[in-house]
Amino acid sequence: MLSRIRFKPVLMFIFLSLLFSSLMAVSSPKKTVRRLTVERLYSDPRLPGASPRNVVFSPDGKKVYFLWNDKGIREYDLWYYDIASGQKERLLSAMDISCPRRKYAPVEAELRERMRLTGFGITSFSLSPDGRLILIPYQGDVYLFEIENRKLKRLFQTKAWEVNPKFSPDGRYVSFIRNNDIWAIDLRTGKEIQLTTTGSDTILNGIGDFIALEELGRYSSYFWSPDSKKIAYVSADISPVPVLLIPNYLTPDVTVIHQRRPKAGSPNAIEWVGVIWLDSGRTVWADLGSDTDYYIVKLAWSPDGRCLAFTKEPRDLKSLDLILFFPEKGEIKKIYQDKDPCWVNIQNQYIHWLSDREILLTSERSGYNHLYALDIGRGSLKELTSGNWEVTGITRIDDSYIYFTSTEVSPAERHLFRIPVKGGKMERLTFKSGWHTAVISPDATKIADLFSDITTPTELYLAPLGSKRLVRRITYSPAPDFKDYRIRAPEFIHYRSRLDGALVPAMLFRPERIKKGKKYPAIIRVHGGGYSQAVKNAFSSTNLFHLLLAERGFVILDVDYRGSSGYGRKWRTDVYLNLGGPDLEDVISGVIYLKGLPYVDKKNIGIWGWSYGGFMTNMAMLKAAGWFKAGIAVAPVNNWRNYDTQYTEERLGLPEDHPEAYRDSSPITYAKNLKGHLLMIHGMADDNVHFEDTVKLIDALLSAGKVDFDVMIYPRGKHGIRRDESRISLFRKIIRHFERYLK
Repeated sequence: MLSRIRFKPVLMFIFLSLLFSSLMAVSSPKKTVRRLTVERLYSDPRLPGASPRNVVFSPDGKKVYFLWNDKGIREYDLWYYDIASGQKERLLSAMDISCPRRKYAPVEAELRERMRLTGFGITSFSLSPDGRLILIPYQGDVYLFEIENRKLKRLFQTKAWEVNPKFSPDGRYVSFIRNNDIWAIDLRTGKEIQLTTTGSDTILNGIGDFIALEELGRYSSYFWSPDSKKIAYVSADISPVPVLLIPNYLTPDVTVIHQRRPKAGSPNAIEWVGVIWLDSGRTVWADLGSDTDYYIVKLAWSPDGRCLAFTKEPRDLKSLDLILFFPEKGEIKKIYQDKDPCWVNIQNQYIHWLSDREILLTSERSGYNHLYALDIGRGSLKELTSGNWEVTGITRIDDSYIYFTSTEVSPAERHLFRIPVKGGKMERLTFKSGWHTAVISPDATKIADLFSDITTPTELYLAPLGSKRLVRRITYSPAPDFKDYRIRAPEFIHYRSRLDGALVPAMLFRPERIKKGKKYPAIIRVHGGGYSQAVKNAFSSTNLFHLLLAERGFVILDVDYRGSSGYGRKWRTDVYLNLGGPDLEDVISGVIYLKGLPYVDKKNIGIWGWSYGGFMTNMAMLKAAGWFKAGIAVAPVNNWRNYDTQYTEERLGLPEDHPEAYRDSSPITYAKNLKGHLLMIHGMADDNVHFEDTVKLIDALLSAGKVDFDVMIYPRGKHGIRRDESRISLFRKIIRHFERYLK
């Protein structure tokens, strides 16, 4: 009896607890999944946050330095992560820098635009060889940060702009560019040394012209020798380059920006390769002959500092010479030439010294970009990698291994591999499906990995080299409300091109729930690189926008048409002398694929793209009139004679040699064919694809009596139209246009 009396309260407590839990479960509202909006995508804090970038290990391998903002604001700060303690800390923020100018130097602004660099604050840094100092370029000044005592010092007290600073390999000097000349400062004495003296508005020493920055990826044009006694540099005379005018209508009286940017067929800058000695100031120039119509692409010092290797590409772009320059003797020697009947691909072209007798290079000679070891003495070439996949980057070379990224797993992914320097079995070092950008620790035991996949924003992870998983997550970037949205993965597909039956890679975004019997309008998106890639298992803001469109009832097909990167030489060069030809056939084949889907509204299919994608959109609406009901072309090239020399002439040759190719590859040629509803969008300050291209197509459409097109301009917009207010306006315009004409 006593036990029964004692047990009743316990039973009652359990009963009431279960009843309360049940009531709470019934009354608790379900978690609401938010719908994506343009305002949320293009406002700070960004939904995926401000992802980390510029990752560097300390020389002793105990710390990882990187740029990041933990609040999701695109004002980047300098952080470090202590591997032993597992703690991260903000070392320096932009607010800590007392900068008298508070604006970018013209050279910095140009470099940011050419690199498509978004974000503000501290956007680059470098560690001294001993790991005690950090060099920070910031808005036209150079700052030195002492790590141990957290002391920041402005290195120069001048009114001039100082940019592109570098530590010498021995850490004694900091070199930099001032007034288009190369300078150095001795950190022991504070003495400044002016190394070149010819810099002017038209002579650029150690700094690239438009083509070097935009097309060659040569973001620095001077390089220390390993012994810190010499600097190799490219000097460019840009006086032959035509001056293009970009009006600024926002000033009280209209002002004009003068830009030296060569149009197809016009004169390029003239470049020389020189080596200057710090102690004497003597420069020795490489004698490259009387023909000065060429491009200097890559430069690399030999380990002993006695020889400079560089690659030189002639104006016709069908070959690439590897040249050795011996500055002590003033001698040069051509040791290798790569050839291609269309054009030699320099986007993934690398040269690195394996020893004083052997150079690592990349070539598409097999049909895919691969690694080769060139024996300098014998002139023999040894294949190190092979297969129907591409090497996309070289991460590191040490005495034992070559570390590189490739598409071996899938063209849609990037993974880290290594191969012995002497050749041998290739070893995979990253395994999680997605996109890896890894930095290797000095002792080659760890990687700091910037990783993302299609639904996961880029974060920084730490892992043992070769680990099957990303062991330690260092950053947490997404905004707090990121979890409130359903970020769904698209379907990775292939469809057949009607041109030749080749498989075209694409991503398919659909509404989450397809209602039986309902037909949904569809949109094809064509990416803007020409030689770029959209179909990636990597996070991107464009994919978020496509998810937004899918939530609003659209089906979106994002296509890697012919000419895209990551698929080998043939896919790249099929567009030679015929832009808007085979690539447009791949896009039209996408329409055929969409029409075969039971839930797609066959009568309501649109297209949109930016830059080259804008060109493709206009070709689709004009040359392939009738396939698309609506199109949106942002910053489109409409006449390739107006675009720059190197990119255009790779694909179309010189205008005087191939006038028909230029005519047939211009949307203006087909202006009279317009069917459907076309919206053109352009930034008036665009210094890459100038606003004139859209103006000239407007004129051609009006001359043809066409009225069913609209135009939106952004007075402050450059090629990326990056201002938040403008981006919100632009993407709302895209939605409104497609909802008006496809629904």
